[in-house]
Amino acid sequence: MFGAGRLRGELLTEVFRRSTNVVRSIHRTHSVAAWGRQSCELVEVHYYSSTPCGVGSPWLRLKDCHAKILLMGTAINTMTFYHAVEEILEAKLPLSVLTNESYVMRSKDGNGNLLETITRLFDRDVSRRRDLTRLAEELKRSGNWKAVGVGQLSLALLEALEVCATLTRMAEVGIYCYKT
Repeated sequence: MFGAGRLRGELLTEVFRRSTNVVRSIHRTHSVAAWGRQSCELVEVHYYSSTPCGVGSPWLRLKDCHAKILLMGTAINTMTFYHAVEEILEAKLPLSVLTNESYVMRSKDGNGNLLETITRLFDRDVSRRRDLTRLAEELKRSGNWKAVGVGQLSLALLEALEVCATLTRMAEVGIYCYKT
């Protein structure tokens, strides 16, 4: 059973996904719903990505678009963009965040065409050890965490480029976002 906060978040994302002019990427594990003038370009070839959030994925493209990340009533540990940065920093991390094995996944596009994605997936054991508390602390310390409350809803606005830069600086001095 889900908590009330998670249900509200799932409802909000589903309402967004079904909204007019919203497009969705084709990926079996980490699809993206996007709206706006660059949305089609952002999501169009996600199924070609050899990892869920890395090169060629909309997740990694967020930093190139100078995108903002809005956490709505949720903790930073739910921020999927972190995975894109993990993939950028994979060689510098003390552990591999992705499986060595690639998997073939099949999806259908809006016209019913079968598409294949050959991708490495996130390692489940590593996923369980993720803890972005240090990232949140560093973003707050540097003034890159913009937070406000609206009624009982907490909002935090982050810049994708700054999240990436902060995690890179942390990794350079041996600070990682994993529980030991």
